[in-house]
Amino acid sequence: MKKLDLAPYHLFQHQGNSYVFDVETSAVMKLDSPAYDALALRREGAADDAIASRLAATYGEETAQTVLQELAWLNKKGIFRGPVQTYTDQENEAYIQQLVRMRTNKIELYLAEACNLRCRYCYVNDNDALNNGLMPWEIARQAVDLVFQRAGGADSISITFFGGEPLLNKPVLRRVIEYSQALGQERGKEVHYSMTTNAALMDDEVIGTIKRYNFGLMISMDGPQEVHDRMRPMANGKGSFDQAARNVKRLMKRRRSLTVRCTLSNQCLDRIKRSSSSWRTLASPAWP
Repeated sequence: MKKLDLAPYHLFQHQGNSYVFDVETSAVMKLDSPAYDALALRREGAADDAIASRLAATYGEETAQTVLQELAWLNKKGIFRGPVQTYTDQENEAYIQQLVRMRTNKIELYLAEACNLRCRYCYVNDNDALNNGLMPWEIARQAVDLVFQRAGGADSISITFFGGEPLLNKPVLRRVIEYSQALGQERGKEVHYSMTTNAALMDDEVIGTIKRYNFGLMISMDGPQEVHDRMRPMANGKGSFDQAARNVKRLMKRRRSLTVRCTLSNQCLDRIKRSSSSWRTLASPAWP
């Protein structure tokens, strides 16, 4: 491990509330004013007696002592403690080689980097990837061969279709299923499939395939129509909710089990259970 020249936590404020992000644990906590001031003073290098004195002058002696006691308890739990560490290049390389040597019976195929939506929070919106990139059949075939080679004595293979939007590449999806089913029969292994999709491109053929092979299925929808359409427009700018919902209803006439995945944003804060408690009730994770 190597040490990073970073503060062990970051303080920030949003919409009138105060928060702290702990670097080592990735915990985010909502703070009251005494807790925020205490952590700000400690970040500046103040000793506990100086922090106690400053807090007592503003909030009273009892509050000052309580804050320091709870800060000490959190330190024992590994919160707000430095130094921040990360793996060295050599450690990362050793871990990668370990993963390469490991047996696995699971693979995730990014059938498409391209996507038919332009979600406002998408991390590839700033480049042209969403307009390009369908996995060629030859690459998909080699990937399937690889997972069968590395599966060892496992009696099943799991293939996940992902993207972008994987249904932009239906021909390769069909060929992967046909090819992997043939390999599975040849080598005595069951093959299972799953897929994450925005559902806008599902048709009767896809729904039939999902039903026939009992796909594990995750549908991306962000909530009520007004929220979904605002956050997940089509490439032409129109909302995608009606098309996705219509296809999901068609799917559910033939298969009742599916999982919906949503991205929570500041457009749907009323759907998030927020805690009004301060750090001194162990500060429930906050969603600023």
